[in-house]
Amino acid sequence: VGPAFNDTLTVVDVNGNSNWAVGTVTVIDTIAPMTICMDTTIALGIDGTASITIGMINNGSNDACGIDTLFASQYDFDCANIGDNDVTLTAIDVNGNTSSCISVVSVIDAIFPGVVCGGDTTVFNDSTLCSAFITLEPPVTDDNCSVASVVNNYNGTDNASDSYPVDTTVVTWTVTDISGNISTCQQTIVVIDNEV
Repeated sequence: VGPAFNDTLTVVDVNGNSNWAVGTVTVIDTIAPMTICMDTTIALGIDGTASITIGMINNGSNDACGIDTLFASQYDFDCANIGDNDVTLTAIDVNGNTSSCISVVSVIDAIFPGVVCGGDTTVFNDSTLCSAFITLEPPVTDDNCSVASVVNNYNGTDNASDSYPVDTTVVTWTVTDISGNISTCQQTIVVIDNEV
């Protein structure tokens, strides 16, 4: 591909007669570049974001005359993008021809939620009962994306305030984030029979 140039064409017939003419030759490139995509997987960080580079989705895109620009339709991802995302890779060659392909960017969240249980509790039984009603604060939780559920094993809800028998009870809290990552913590509840 380049500027037009003149070329001389000479014609000779079978009897030796000849003539010539000057023509203009223009070379153009109408062939689009070859874009070659590859899929990739990225993990969200503690801030709930992740990014890709062109090198993570380009698998050797090329052009006979040279690629001028390669760009993606999306570079940055967050918790809303967990799962498979179609990202378009576009190539523009030095002569303005374009082509594109699709790469699947799989975004995963492998960070476990944080959870801190309240302190252990020791109380006397309620009068005339072999148990005590105890008010427990739920654990403190956090996650790089968001927490989906907080459940205790004593009554199967997100509120462990309940009547506890005379004895030692270990309450296990299970925290699950939106990606299914699970963390746990425990509280020990001791109810002492103080009645004769």
